[in-house]
Amino acid sequence: MLILTQSSTFIIGPIAKILGYIMQFIYWMLDTIGIANIGLCIILFTIIMYLLMLPLTIKQQKFSKMSAIMNPEIKAIQSKYKDKKDQDSMMKQNQEIQAVYQKYGVSATGGCLQMLIQLPILFALYQVIMRIPAYVPALKVKYQIVVEAVKNGGKAVQQLFIDNAASAANMDIELAKTSDNSLIDAMTKFTSEQIRELGAKLPEVKDSIDKILSVNGFIFRDFSLADSPSATISRVMDQGINSSNVGLLIMALAIPLLAGITQFINTKLMPQNPASDDNGGTMASSLKTMNMVMPVMSVIFCFSFASGLGLYWVMGSVVRSIQQVIINKHFEKMDINELVKKNLEKVNEKRAKMGLPPQKISNTAKQSTKNIEKNSTERKKIAEGQAKKSSDYYNRTSTAKQGSLKSKANMVKQYNDKNKK
Repeated sequence: MLILTQSSTFIIGPIAKILGYIMQFIYWMLDTIGIANIGLCIILFTIIMYLLMLPLTIKQQKFSKMSAIMNPEIKAIQSKYKDKKDQDSMMKQNQEIQAVYQKYGVSATGGCLQMLIQLPILFALYQVIMRIPAYVPALKVKYQIVVEAVKNGGKAVQQLFIDNAASAANMDIELAKTSDNSLIDAMTKFTSEQIRELGAKLPEVKDSIDKILSVNGFIFRDFSLADSPSATISRVMDQGINSSNVGLLIMALAIPLLAGITQFINTKLMPQNPASDDNGGTMASSLKTMNMVMPVMSVIFCFSFASGLGLYWVMGSVVRSIQQVIINKHFEKMDINELVKKNLEKVNEKRAKMGLPPQKISNTAKQSTKNIEKNSTERKKIAEGQAKKSSDYYNRTSTAKQGSLKSKANMVKQYNDKNKK
């Protein structure tokens, strides 16, 4: 049985309570100006929450950006110690890799840490979205009035409520033994048609019923955010498509489709880091598959879940996409060398406080970079030497004028003859 009371889950519960205050404020603000609506509350709530999480998002993106630059250095260090499995070598490898991370001012667990911080927040957001009356007392009062009227409304009204709870909320309830919170929870799952049917038998609570319908309806009064798009589509098909319900059909189709489209755009805007290991091809293929599957899964989930959650899903993708465009432009203008210089200064300040030599970590990190540059230069010199040697060989064995068409034809002929031998 579902309980409407605020979530008491470890970590998630306290975070949801804090987020609930934000939702409560948004609802109060909209109700004050006469446009209280759950859909608008979810939209504003989503925007505010993603703005609050923006610093974490930037840190995560910074880690991804730096990872693409660090990977060649880290891979070079790993290659250096590839055949050395003794403890001293492993410790030196870890120290050099750690030096590279410090050089670029990121933590080895930076990407995972930002995600771990965001996960409880996202789970708490889900709790608030799915249990809005539990976190918005002004709205819960309206449901409470209807529940009390149901309890005192006679057997016909009570049976209607029990039947609706069984079909909409999948709850087997006994009015006399079930708490008000659970009854309210069941009612939040009722379709707009079920709420209206209940209100027809309880004219004394018409104002509360009208308020609930108005608050739950999004764009169209009968499009309840408590309904899933699949349930709305099924209801419209049963009634037959006409001018009064075509808007409901459009909304029911729009939310899941927009969820898939915005999720697809979001994945395309995300920076794609080149893999730094030997399984790079497999990892890249897996990432590409996931980026294609996620939009499809978004469409499927949003068809089955309450439309309110689908609206949150769409707005979340829209806000993330806008943030990603801004972050991408910010990183394009970023001077990596200047950033590394500042990070080195911070590292040296920390080492100075610890009484350690200020340049030791920097030199270690720089040395790995120099080794990469040195190897690259040596490979380039070898390639240039081999090209010059081949060119000299063909020029010496040819009587044609250097650079002429005849000399080039002779070079091709001599190359073929040499390979045959």
